[in-house]
Amino acid sequence: MWPFKRSNAGLIREHIKDRDFLLAHPDGVSFEATTAAASKEELDIIKCDIHGIVAGIKERKWTSTDVVKAFIGASKRAQAATNCLTEVNFPAALQRASELDAAFEKTGQLVGELHGVPFSLKDQYFLAGKKSSIGYSEWLKSEPQTTDCALARVVMEKGAICLVKTNVPQSLISFESRNPVFGQTCNPYNPAYISGGSSGGEAALLACDGVAFGFGSDIAGSLRIPTSHCGIYALKPTAGRGFPLKGSVEANPGFEAVRVVSGPMCRSSKDLELLVRIFYESLYPPPDSVVTQAEVQKRFGNESLLYSPLRPAWLQPLEAAKSRSPLRRTLRVGYYYSDGFIRTSPAAVRCVDVAKAALESLNGTDGDKGSKAVELVPIESRRLRGDLVSRIFLGLSSADGFSNLRKPMGPDAMDISLWLIMLPSLSPMLRRIAYFVARFLLRDRRLAEVIGVAGKKWTTKFLDINAEKKRYAAEFERDVWQAQDLDAIISPTMGVPAMKHYAPAQLSMVASATILYNIIDAPVSIVPVTRVNAELDSTLPSSRGYNKWTKTPGFSTCSPTVSWRLYGRVRDGKGGQYDAKAMHGLPLGIQIAARHGEDELTIGLARLLEDKLREDPQYGFGPGQWSSQNGRS
Repeated sequence: MWPFKRSNAGLIREHIKDRDFLLAHPDGVSFEATTAAASKEELDIIKCDIHGIVAGIKERKWTSTDVVKAFIGASKRAQAATNCLTEVNFPAALQRASELDAAFEKTGQLVGELHGVPFSLKDQYFLAGKKSSIGYSEWLKSEPQTTDCALARVVMEKGAICLVKTNVPQSLISFESRNPVFGQTCNPYNPAYISGGSSGGEAALLACDGVAFGFGSDIAGSLRIPTSHCGIYALKPTAGRGFPLKGSVEANPGFEAVRVVSGPMCRSSKDLELLVRIFYESLYPPPDSVVTQAEVQKRFGNESLLYSPLRPAWLQPLEAAKSRSPLRRTLRVGYYYSDGFIRTSPAAVRCVDVAKAALESLNGTDGDKGSKAVELVPIESRRLRGDLVSRIFLGLSSADGFSNLRKPMGPDAMDISLWLIMLPSLSPMLRRIAYFVARFLLRDRRLAEVIGVAGKKWTTKFLDINAEKKRYAAEFERDVWQAQDLDAIISPTMGVPAMKHYAPAQLSMVASATILYNIIDAPVSIVPVTRVNAELDSTLPSSRGYNKWTKTPGFSTCSPTVSWRLYGRVRDGKGGQYDAKAMHGLPLGIQIAARHGEDELTIGLARLLEDKLREDPQYGFGPGQWSSQNGRS
């Protein structure tokens, strides 16, 4: 904290005290859900996907109140394990569950497909009666929100019940969820490691079965990185398609060079598909309807989405591909291990290989290329240019010197995870020194060029970078999608698994793997694939996979400086952040991308991939998995 600035410490303590009271007394007075292990009855509920929860209510196995109480206990265990919660809505949730039970008892009819299903919101989204401080202590002085965000309105109309809101990083631009108000969120599988960000609280809560589904946002991987780190499922949609932003805090108001998107986060790809169907059916009237698009969306406080109704055929991608012309009946899926800027870890390389093997198994035993259901096509890293992607994003996002993001900090100290991102933008001298060191002392041209683009800019320079973004997207369409005739692409979500706390302060550039798909505005689904294995994923020369890892395509152009920070000395790995032995058991997910507007294809492929991966009894991801193994805090 800067000397002599006033402190909001008392305000923070009071807010946390109020939250913790509701955690201890969910109905505001008496009923206490403990953090003890879930009972068998509670576990039966928690282990269900959305359809199973609703079916249980319809069949009178349990009530909406039973469901909410079971997930209250689970969310308390999640909070004890990861510190993922910001706002608690238990009293209102129990009241709504009671109302749903009374209505069902009277009519025998469910409100909708989400009747009695608990969900959560990333802290930036509005929930009536709760604040949206996103970790800025100054914003705790604001009054609670008076309306619900558009996302919540859509699912509440179908019977869903909001339980909690979840933690984020200060300013929303770090992939480590920590702030001065709510503190640090930990990884559900190892508290020494990060949950990711900026939707890190949401991912941690879902991984711990604290709710059945939730919502995050994404501008540079904010939804996808924590999804991969915590072993859950999510969709980053095409901007402006399906999932509204209306009713959310703008951390950087006015910035639209790279668009923020809202997206669903779940515990299975089946739940992901269900939510996609619900939102598209709710927000897009049928083509022959006399009701206008604006009229439909106005009901949910949102009128900004372009008309783009669901294309259900591509939720079954193999069948959809077969219905095309005889020359294009095979689904062509590109893949790569590295974007040519960040050297991918052995664990992330193996993650891609596991996903490839699962997709290849869809071809059965027929070896004839012409009859393949899926054809996997390698993509050269020189076509991806991860350093250019990073340069474009940092150049655009730092154009105002990050002044918008810093304004609300008030007396709060800037989090260390933001230093490497923001300091070169604040001081031209620091930027020049950092550029000189990277370019001439470290001989790392690509990293130097990324550093050099940070900072305030004249409008003409900003427009030049924005034009470069458009050229990159056009070249990607020509050189990747069209030149290789691809339907989809699988790739690492990040070059490494979750890192230790504070490590992202020096390694923010590893987000280039996710930034790419924000720059070209492509939809991406995330599926958990595997976990770090200490024996298989080591970087030591004596390890089993070392020789194969060092020969991975795309490594020759990667930043040597970042590689050293990640992997340390070659002979023993000392000095690096990546440690397969310490990271053993941490999840890794895969990105499944498709062309702009083809969100359904990514969901369909996610379903296919998850189904194949679940054939392995050791897969270990999905509803109830964490609670079954870690139910006691």
